[in-house]
Amino acid sequence: MCPVGSTVTGEAPAAQRMFVALWPDDEVRGRLAELLERCADQVGGRPVPRDNLHLTLAFLGDLIPPQITAVTGCLDALPSLCAELRLDRVGYWPKTGLVWVGSSVVDPSLAALVSELKRCLARLGFKPDTREFKPHVTLLRRAPRRVRVQSPNIHWPVSEVTLVRSTLGTRGSVYRVVGRWAG
Repeated sequence: MCPVGSTVTGEAPAAQRMFVALWPDDEVRGRLAELLERCADQVGGRPVPRDNLHLTLAFLGDLIPPQITAVTGCLDALPSLCAELRLDRVGYWPKTGLVWVGSSVVDPSLAALVSELKRCLARLGFKPDTREFKPHVTLLRRAPRRVRVQSPNIHWPVSEVTLVRSTLGTRGSVYRVVGRWAG
């Protein structure tokens, strides 16, 4: 089990905003950052900071230490993961102005892991997203229009799941991996 925080005796436990994600290695992060720059040059918008690039599996919200412990129990129980994520298409959601890169085909082992994660979180009382899992990495926010770029071909070997804490800094959200679970 990975340590994820502590509480000072006698004080109310501080809530931490958290999510479960796939966290890219430096090579994949570099390829994502290059694609992000091409998209931003074309349409503008607010680029996601390079260090924040990730693929969310489950948003958890504000958790107190006992909830974090329960979530780590779920992550301990997940099946091992050895998947190949192929990011091969760029998309745009006009309502939110998000530009993203995603996968046209979901690796079956990744889909199974996400299903098991949702089941475990539901048993803990979380309300998991009921939409079909469509892996994507957000590149830009508040983009005014669709991006026209050559289809990317980013291969991302995935063998671990991370627990990430989000804190609000002076320049937006800062993400910090607080635990890793390897397959």
